[in-house]
Amino acid sequence: MGTWKSCWFSILIMLVFLTDEFSKSKGVLPNSSCLRRERQALIKFKKGLHYHLSGVSSWVGEDCCAWFGVGCDNTTGHVLKLNLHSSELSGEVNPFLLDLKHLNYLDLSGNTFLGEIPSFLGSMKNLRYLNLSSSLFSGVVPRHLGNLSSLKQLDLGGNPNLIIDNLQWLSHLSSLQHLDLSTAMFQRVSGWLYIINMLPSLSKLFLSDCHLGDIPIPLLHVNLTSLRVLDLSGNGFNSTVPRWLLNLTDLEQLDLSENEFKGEIPSTLQELSNFLPSLSELFLSDSGLLAANIPSPTAHHINFTSLAVLDLSGNGFNSTIPRWLFNLTNLEQTDLSRNEFKGEIPSTLQELSNSLPSLSEVFLSECGLAASILIPPLHVNLTSLVVLDLSRNGFNSIIPAWLFDLTNLEQLDLSENGFEGKVPSTLKDLCNLRKLDLSQNRLRGEIFEFLGPSLEYIYLSFNSFSGQIPASLELFSSLKSLDLYSNNFSGTVPKSLGQLSELEILDISNNSLNGVLSELHFTNLVKLKVLAISSNSLKLNVSLEWSPPFQLQSIRMASCKLGPGFPLWLQTQKILFVLDMSNTNISGTIPDWFPSIADTIWYLDLSNNLISGHIPSSMGYFLPEMLFLILSDNRITGSIPVSFCKARKLMFLDLSNNQLSGQLLQCWENFDYLFMLDLASNNLSGQISSSMGSLHGLVSLHLSKNNFCEEIPFALNNLTKLIILDLGENELSGRIPPWMGKNLTNLHILRLGSNNFHGGIPPQLCQVEHLQILDLAHNNLSGTIPRCFGNLTAMVLNPNTTKDILNLDFGNLHVVMDGAFHWNQRNLDDRLLKFSYDEKIDVSTKGRQLEYTKTLSLLTSLDLSNNNLGGEIPEELTNLHGLQSLNLSENHLIGRIPKNIDRLTSLESLDLSRNQLSGGIPPNVSALHFLGRLNLSFNNLSGPIPLTGQLETLDDSSIYMGNPDLCGAPTGRRCTGLDLVNNGTELVGSPSGKGDDDEDEALWFYIGLAAGFVVGFLGVCINLLLNKSWRNAWFRFCVTVGK
Repeated sequence: MGTWKSCWFSILIMLVFLTDEFSKSKGVLPNSSCLRRERQALIKFKKGLHYHLSGVSSWVGEDCCAWFGVGCDNTTGHVLKLNLHSSELSGEVNPFLLDLKHLNYLDLSGNTFLGEIPSFLGSMKNLRYLNLSSSLFSGVVPRHLGNLSSLKQLDLGGNPNLIIDNLQWLSHLSSLQHLDLSTAMFQRVSGWLYIINMLPSLSKLFLSDCHLGDIPIPLLHVNLTSLRVLDLSGNGFNSTVPRWLLNLTDLEQLDLSENEFKGEIPSTLQELSNFLPSLSELFLSDSGLLAANIPSPTAHHINFTSLAVLDLSGNGFNSTIPRWLFNLTNLEQTDLSRNEFKGEIPSTLQELSNSLPSLSEVFLSECGLAASILIPPLHVNLTSLVVLDLSRNGFNSIIPAWLFDLTNLEQLDLSENGFEGKVPSTLKDLCNLRKLDLSQNRLRGEIFEFLGPSLEYIYLSFNSFSGQIPASLELFSSLKSLDLYSNNFSGTVPKSLGQLSELEILDISNNSLNGVLSELHFTNLVKLKVLAISSNSLKLNVSLEWSPPFQLQSIRMASCKLGPGFPLWLQTQKILFVLDMSNTNISGTIPDWFPSIADTIWYLDLSNNLISGHIPSSMGYFLPEMLFLILSDNRITGSIPVSFCKARKLMFLDLSNNQLSGQLLQCWENFDYLFMLDLASNNLSGQISSSMGSLHGLVSLHLSKNNFCEEIPFALNNLTKLIILDLGENELSGRIPPWMGKNLTNLHILRLGSNNFHGGIPPQLCQVEHLQILDLAHNNLSGTIPRCFGNLTAMVLNPNTTKDILNLDFGNLHVVMDGAFHWNQRNLDDRLLKFSYDEKIDVSTKGRQLEYTKTLSLLTSLDLSNNNLGGEIPEELTNLHGLQSLNLSENHLIGRIPKNIDRLTSLESLDLSRNQLSGGIPPNVSALHFLGRLNLSFNNLSGPIPLTGQLETLDDSSIYMGNPDLCGAPTGRRCTGLDLVNNGTELVGSPSGKGDDDEDEALWFYIGLAAGFVVGFLGVCINLLLNKSWRNAWFRFCVTVGK
């Protein structure tokens, strides 16, 4: 027996030894379940990523199964799961993932990978779950994904630059249960529904905003009977609601919003309720279905008891809330926004609450209910309401007290109304309130004392709230978003701000805050994504070694004190999308490390600083996603780097007011999306690049105040969308091209002044009917002023009626350019991604060169001064009733000032000096009531100066100097009767007190003239009567004349 025990013991020892050796040979480490080969694969995959303070940064140690986002099989040690959702990653998804042979779950969503979806993912045949949503992937979806036959969930949604050109590969995924292709662009994909119909296990299908075009109406065999969720919103379908939807009997959620369906809402609801008994959520926002304000025959029979959520926003209701809505007795949430309902808000809410006892969320935004907000309900019993949205209704009153009796409210939105006065103190009674939006009203006073600590979202922007941010701010421990933008808050920012560990969005811009922000203000802000502190008197004072606890996506610190150097802590921020450090006293050169943090930035503004030196030559290579780049008003030298040719997504480039030299880039055809280019006020030289003619979307082009020479290239005739073209103050030559008038018909502003253009003014410019600023001054132009200038519509109309399109509003970055870029992938609050830009133009008016920005769209100006123009001033120019500034000085104009000049009723500045004009000053000049500057000097004008009306306010004698034949008080020469006769004018009063003398002199002149005539006539008659020789001579003269 002992022998057997000894034998068994030996065998056991040998098995342990062999197991250990086998484990080592397979890479299993002692005391670990992680396979060495798979750990090495993860490390190599990590090397392709860009990250900072991400969970991936914790991938250290031997046991990869304990790493962030990694899940292993407890028995074999194989990596089965990799979940890196929203891990703030960018870079490359490299093929080392293929070494994870047993991986069945891969989630890379919510990151910033850019580029195409790697085709090698189609070789990972054990995958059952693949989520690449909202990660900025682009390009064609690889057909190799069709090899993933075990796949149950495929999510590619939220990548709007993805293209699907074929769906056949999808038919191979027979086990698929969840499919999300939202926002991907379907290009010429026919039969998409029939392919998806081949997926019998599918339970969730999301195809919103996919540009699907038409929706097939007939579907003979519906295999999608397991479908529970269907989203077809935002596809612009233009048909009736397809009947095959009624066969999806297990459907629980249906979204048909943002389409153009035919039919009526009541009848559609009736059909859906009859055939889809499980449907609990229905979204018909902007569906195109008719609201049927006239009661439909089927409306009273709607018995949709399963429905809990109904969205009918934007469907054109213009009556009271329809009665059939009250039959939906289990309704919990309804959105009736963007309709024109009639009735009173309090009583409407009361009726909804009484009839729908489960109703807890009501959205009535933009419903035209302004007049009824103050009417109190007779019996307030709205305790079931948890969410109430009354935004955008144009209320002009105080906030009604009854709103604060809704004690169970968790979300209250009163934004974008006209509420005024102070916020009622009863606001503090809403103890459950988590979200409060009072933005864009006219509210004032202090408010923090009425805010409860349960709040998670506080939006107070665009009001007049005052007082200090309280030191007890740490009591708002759940706060995620604090938006105080554009108020009157003052004092310092409390250090307790740094204790808000849940805070994601902080915007205190445009207030009167002062003091220093130190590291203590940011101590525990580990979740902060948006930091906006612009336009205060704040100074950021942190150590050079400071490493912030957050990873910001948006930084806006304009007009704060940051300098003198670039903040070194920016190097730690790896996923920046927005960076605004304009007007922050930054000096020195752009550091070498800066381009490396710019590879994810969309919006970069470093303007109005003291930045010097060259733009790094490689910077353009680091701007693959840059949309807006603003480096204006610095001291940057050197040339524009050729690497900028790689920044192909640029939409807005402003390098103006620097010291850049050299020639323009020759690669403008690369910039398909550029709509604004400002290179003004530099030392650039050479020809204007012909490749600029490829910028077909360009709206604004500023090249003024450089040294560009030769002729304007013909290629610019392709820039048909141009609104502003500013080529002034260069050395351009040749003739003004006629094609400007023929092709650039959208121009509002054309500046060609201070160049070397010669020849006549092309009459084709008269075809640019929107032209409101035309500057051709300081050239060598000759010929006459085209009479058709009197037809320039924008100058004929009152300037206040012209469309304000010169102050460009970029909107939210994720929808800019008609959806070409959808960048808001991080669920940031839209209002914090909004930017605007005011165009600026130098205009000579009132004797000075002024820079116009915000009022530019209201200005009209015609400047042809300092040329060699001749002929008379065309009478047609007096048709320009909206013209505010007219400068024709320093030419060779002759003739009289147009007699109807008083028709220029908007004129504020008139300069006709240094010409050869003659005749008198028309008296009706004094009827130009807005005239603030007049210059008629150095002409050949004569006669009296009409010093009445508006001219009484212009007492500058230099207005009339150099016209020796003018008379009146400003010249020091009194007018005589001869002056009056020669000019055919009536002398009028003068404020100098000499007018009465002048009038008396004129009166006696006419009396003397009449008396002399009478005496002479009588003398002749008497001589004829008394002198016979006179009578004979007169008779002979009459006979001769008669013959």
